[in-house]
Amino acid sequence: MTYILMEFIEGEPIGKGWEERPMAERESFLRELRGYFEQLRTIPHPRTGSIMAADMQSLYDHRIWQGELGFGPFRDEADFNLFLRNGVCKESDILIPTKSDIPEDDRKLMTKLVDVHAEKSHEIYFTHGDASSSNILVRNGKVAALIDFEMSGFFPEYWEYTTAMNVNRGDGFWQAEIGKFLKPYPEEWEAEKIRLLFWGRKGYRGMA
Repeated sequence: MTYILMEFIEGEPIGKGWEERPMAERESFLRELRGYFEQLRTIPHPRTGSIMAADMQSLYDHRIWQGELGFGPFRDEADFNLFLRNGVCKESDILIPTKSDIPEDDRKLMTKLVDVHAEKSHEIYFTHGDASSSNILVRNGKVAALIDFEMSGFFPEYWEYTTAMNVNRGDGFWQAEIGKFLKPYPEEWEAEKIRLLFWGRKGYRGMA
């Protein structure tokens, strides 16, 4: 039997009237959030180094090309990175000028992403994966709940930040606040923007 258990939590999205809230209240919310996201990172990893859902099965993320179908688990960050790049590596024909039919500027960006992925390695932590303002509820001057954990799992340490920075159209104000409760990863965010351009929800440059 498959079922879902839900609970009503009274509150409103943290972004509602954000600019009108007193500065002291906003700062208090952000301090609370910093503590809660630090707590999430302390959740024990059942298989150290692997990237996977909490039940050690597939992950889901609609911001990844066909990510709503499920992906992973992955043995390590290198395997995850290769998936994020849709299998593209230095030896791929798509990056070889004499074999590729994509523009040179695109090849340069893809190569930059491959290089960043090769240079960087990260700790793996439990991650909410969608820390948008609409997924944080507040009530009576306190954070009441973090909701919508469907894109959560064990991911590289930067993933919480970069997924939060990938805001929707109505959440642009939130980008200025994210670095106040999550550790910023600017280089990884620049790399993630390249990935989103080529292998985001709508595929290569949104053409799918």
